[in-house]
Amino acid sequence: MPATSADATVQDSAPADGDSNPTVDASTDAEPADSAASFALCDGTIDPSLKACASAADCTVQTHKIGCCGAILYVGIARSSVAAFTQCEGAWAAHFPACGCFSDAKSTEDGKCLGNACPPSDAAPPTPGASPQVQCVGSGEIGSCRTFLP
Repeated sequence: MPATSADATVQDSAPADGDSNPTVDASTDAEPADSAASFALCDGTIDPSLKACASAADCTVQTHKIGCCGAILYVGIARSSVAAFTQCEGAWAAHFPACGCFSDAKSTEDGKCLGNACPPSDAAPPTPGASPQVQCVGSGEIGSCRTFLP
């Protein structure tokens, strides 16, 4: 499958009101996102099934916290899996202690950095104002959503 890409709006997966205890629809048997059982399944890795796609239109950009100081990795997630990712990411982000540090580091899955916290490198810096993009990459019928900077 050739790679396809699309512009995407970055969606923060943390609860909008800063509540670290998101609620779960009572009509399901799911536990709250910050419960021990839920957290055991949300260890900071992203299950490949949450990234499955057939085209870039199936993908969206989400934020994934990668440290207690606030560093962010923009990840490609299948639109159909956003709710599951958001629940798991909420549990993951809530487990970090208050470190007392701040990081403006933001990167995409292709390894490129954006923002003021990019380490010096020999690579050309991203275009000023560049936003993370998402594409569906892979071979066969099923691809994987992946973020990149143009």
